[in-house]
Amino acid sequence: MFGNLFNQKRLEKKEDKTEVNTTTTTQQIVPSINVEQSTHEDLFGDTTRVHETIRVEPEVMTTTKTTHEKSSDNEKQGGLVSSPAARENVTALSRLDPRATQVLHQAQALAKKNSQSLIEPAHLLYGLLYDGEIFKLLEQFSIDVAKISQEIEAKQEKGSFSGQPTLSEGSKQILEEAYNTAKLRGSSFLSPEDILLSVFSQAITADFLKSKGIEKQGIEDKLSKSSNYSVAKKSMIEKYSIDLTEEAKEGRLDPVAGRDTEIERLIHILLRRTKNNPIIIGEAGVGKTAVVEGLALKIVGGEIPKDLENRKIMQLDLASLIAGASHRGEFEERFRAVIKEAQASTGQLILFIDEIHSLIGAGDTEGSMDASNIIKPYLARGQIQLIGTTTTAEFRKYFEKDKAFERRFQPILVEEPQEDVACQMLEVLAPKYEKFHNVTYSKESIESAVHLSKKYIGERFLPDKAVDLIDEAAAEVKLAYSEGKRKENEVNKEDIEKVVSAWTGIPITKLTEDESQKLLKLEELIHKRFIDQEEAVVSIAESIRRGRIGLSAANRPIASFIFLGPTGVGKTELAKAMAEILFGKEEAMVRLDMSEYMEKHEVAKLIGAPPGYVGYEEGGQLTEAVRTKPYSIVLLDEVEKAHPDVFNILLQLLEDGRLTDNKGNTISFKNTVIIATSNIGSQIIQKVLSSVANISEQEFNKKFADLTKTLMDELHKFFRPELLNRFDELVVFKPLSPHDMTDIAKLGIEKTRKLLKDQGYDLQISEVALNQLAKEGYDPVYGARPLRRLIQAAIENPISLLIINKTFVPQDSILIEFDATKNEFTFSKVQKQLSEEGKDAQESNNLQEAGNETQSQSNEAQTKATQRVPSEANGNGQQNINQAPPANQEPVFGYDNNGMTPPQPPQNPEVNGNLQMQKDDPNTI
Repeated sequence: MFGNLFNQKRLEKKEDKTEVNTTTTTQQIVPSINVEQSTHEDLFGDTTRVHETIRVEPEVMTTTKTTHEKSSDNEKQGGLVSSPAARENVTALSRLDPRATQVLHQAQALAKKNSQSLIEPAHLLYGLLYDGEIFKLLEQFSIDVAKISQEIEAKQEKGSFSGQPTLSEGSKQILEEAYNTAKLRGSSFLSPEDILLSVFSQAITADFLKSKGIEKQGIEDKLSKSSNYSVAKKSMIEKYSIDLTEEAKEGRLDPVAGRDTEIERLIHILLRRTKNNPIIIGEAGVGKTAVVEGLALKIVGGEIPKDLENRKIMQLDLASLIAGASHRGEFEERFRAVIKEAQASTGQLILFIDEIHSLIGAGDTEGSMDASNIIKPYLARGQIQLIGTTTTAEFRKYFEKDKAFERRFQPILVEEPQEDVACQMLEVLAPKYEKFHNVTYSKESIESAVHLSKKYIGERFLPDKAVDLIDEAAAEVKLAYSEGKRKENEVNKEDIEKVVSAWTGIPITKLTEDESQKLLKLEELIHKRFIDQEEAVVSIAESIRRGRIGLSAANRPIASFIFLGPTGVGKTELAKAMAEILFGKEEAMVRLDMSEYMEKHEVAKLIGAPPGYVGYEEGGQLTEAVRTKPYSIVLLDEVEKAHPDVFNILLQLLEDGRLTDNKGNTISFKNTVIIATSNIGSQIIQKVLSSVANISEQEFNKKFADLTKTLMDELHKFFRPELLNRFDELVVFKPLSPHDMTDIAKLGIEKTRKLLKDQGYDLQISEVALNQLAKEGYDPVYGARPLRRLIQAAIENPISLLIINKTFVPQDSILIEFDATKNEFTFSKVQKQLSEEGKDAQESNNLQEAGNETQSQSNEAQTKATQRVPSEANGNGQQNINQAPPANQEPVFGYDNNGMTPPQPPQNPEVNGNLQMQKDDPNTI
């Protein structure tokens, strides 16, 4: 059927050689065919009407044009058509080969048959099916071409138009692209094959063909094997670029949300007459490239001003341009070719260069120009349009040095989105990741990803870090679900917390803990690891609560303190405790020893050395540390030793909650707690404390009140009032009392016990030994530091020797006692008493071994096995192994029962090595 239709519609050769009002003549060597075109003036629907007569001599075809124009300004200007798009259409229609002309006639005939005013892309596809070569080509896809033709014809709606149909905008674009394709393959005339490849540029025809199993790449592959058609070579732009608008059409770009203002600004700059080249500036990860992709999506979706319709955004790959350009001038030649093609597109192409600062210096070899100098003249004359992206630091480093290049661009600043906007961005992106990972996201997981990434991952920016969180969490859920380790494939809040914990090292329990409950119990939590100082702890807790619920200035630090008091009373220890309680780990602390900033020139180390000085590229020690740890305690140790210029920096930090480093980056301190410790008045403190050893509590409190007043006076003499007024609290720590030392000794022993537990040992201490440690370690002048040294010398050093000489082996429990007669600490090994289950098992074993022994004998043997029996001391005076005592004794401090009863002193009052213990010794806890 189709063969007959095609033969009936084949062009008839004519011999008419008349010419009418010839204005231009071109000669091309073509086959000897006479074709007269007389209907193209009706295809445009334009004020310009073009007639063509194609007259063929034996080997030469002469094309003549007759142009009739309505009276307009174009006559005065001497131009046929004013708009470039119209001129391109004229060129495309004037370059149809005979087969393509017949395709157009068939398309027009279908539109006219249905009384339609426009020739749409579907009509062009219908016309293509009447071409014999196209018919054979499509049959190779194993489809019924005649049925497709009938389907297209059946879908046409009847209109009421009685004139000659004209080309629609979509059909014009198809012919323009077909003509460009023909030129790229070296042909002067476009063929039906060129039109067939170009119909894929329109969504309606592309989708229809894809539904039939016909892809553009498949057609190109089959045409490349044909001797009658040479596939067009890729242009330089196509070779070294990615068409973002094509990517958007194919659905390969992620949706963009929350950047409407930036995209609108981008459109405004592109519509300018001059300096219409936007440069998007922002930190890595805030979504600079997404703004350009958002523009591509708007172009494809038709949500764009008419002047930007049908534009193509080509993302230039500089790395590909440079790759292999080893000879001098080779890169320059490639880059110029790309620029020329963009220029020749008459504004239809917009170049996009990600990380545009890499243009400066790119391809710069001896005797050649770099890419930025090549492109400058084209930007200056407005011959091309260019979109670039770069970071704030790179813009300052490269562009501000080259003012001629910088002024060609209009900046668009892209800031990090707020948490609510970031949640919207992730909600729009989530379906893409759900489809990829075959999972679903709960709403809580999206919100948790944004909140936790903002709080704990300080060195990166939203939305990038939150997107990475949901991506990795989905990958873990997908793996666990596929391995059968979990029943549901939904990503929940706990999965996000697990990933954050893996990234930051913060325990999951700290991430999930309710902050409001933590703030309510703040004093209690601090006292778990910090002894006494009740007034100081209450003052600190109240200030932190005010800051966390927003009753202090929004941009100021959470709280700020000056810690005063004697040395060794726990000022630094309290800072460590606050870091663990507020921010999840003790390492969440930025600690600066202010004695390192005593010289005037060392002040610059805090925010970074100025340009031209050593260390400029490294950044500031304080600003860089807080930039990477935005949620932390900032401890300024011995602040009075710093140079007075440091206090000027502290003024800005405490009041505005921010510092600007040497590179212009603004570092926020609003999520930090600032603690400055000071030893001002240390001599006065030592003088007062030397006389408080044996006084009553009432006298002690009176002396402390006087001491506090004296310290405050000294503080106001040293620091300027404007600095002191910016701190939330001035906290004075009391000297330690003997009772405090006992509690501190417990904490010290507990630390040693934890270290030994990691090695497989357990540690216990009697009350007598604990009190002796507190007594010997007490010094009202030097605080708890002598106690720490005492634990090292009297406890840790001897235990180390005993472990080295194998007196104690892993799984042993070490008991510390104090021998008052010898005035020394002693160490023994004790066994853990069996639990009830252990007793039953032991009894069963004894019955099996005893055989025919009586039940009473078995019970007696069991009792003996669980008693603590003394053994002889060894030759070198070390402790011997003793068995567990009766169960009616109180537990020893530091013993971890683990389901067993605590160790007991021996029933026999004999001396065992250096250990002497009486039955029912009241000094044993």
